[in-house]
Amino acid sequence: RNKTKLTCFNSTVFISTNHLYQLKEGKLTKILLGQWIRNMNVNSKELLITTTNVTSINKKNDLSILYIPFFDNTNNKESKFEALLRNENGTILLGNENGLHKLENRKINHNSLDNPLFKVGIIDLKYSNSFKNIAATRGKGIYFFKDSIIIDSIRTEDGLLSNDINSLYVDSKDRLWVCSNKGLNLITKLKGKYKIEQFTTKNGLISNEINEVYE
Repeated sequence: RNKTKLTCFNSTVFISTNHLYQLKEGKLTKILLGQWIRNMNVNSKELLITTTNVTSINKKNDLSILYIPFFDNTNNKESKFEALLRNENGTILLGNENGLHKLENRKINHNSLDNPLFKVGIIDLKYSNSFKNIAATRGKGIYFFKDSIIIDSIRTEDGLLSNDINSLYVDSKDRLWVCSNKGLNLITKLKGKYKIEQFTTKNGLISNEINEVYE
């Protein structure tokens, strides 16, 4: 069962459960019915959504389906995406239990994703000016990458509370929040070095199980 998620795009709040709702000017409207939304990601032009398919909603509220696994007859076919992101080059990146994938011309492409870390299951993807592309994994912490190159990674030995991540959030100060079942990390990049802070029940949290952070 997927968790409820919130995001804001084009002055509208989007709420995902077993349907996708939009809340605008006090009016709540269903726009996708009967589909669990696994994740949402916002950029300046669109809201990206992953359900069974990969879908985009633009500022005019036009809905486009970008990838349907059922119609992909190649050997690279993938499904059950937990995360998605359009990177700075315009390429859509997708993450699932099999790792990282590129979506190009409505087909999955694994070209140049050779690093073994790209094969680790992904639960969330985010972009930050400081960290570039960020992947949250199930079991290997987080890693930063650009194009097909791993820039760096952070795990429990570096200060993460858990290597098994629930979600990521990049705030308005370009700081990275990492949510897990063992608490919350705040990561700031200063002069090329990482400042990693930990927040748990010892710091006043009512629970160490953190699913999402919102600002």
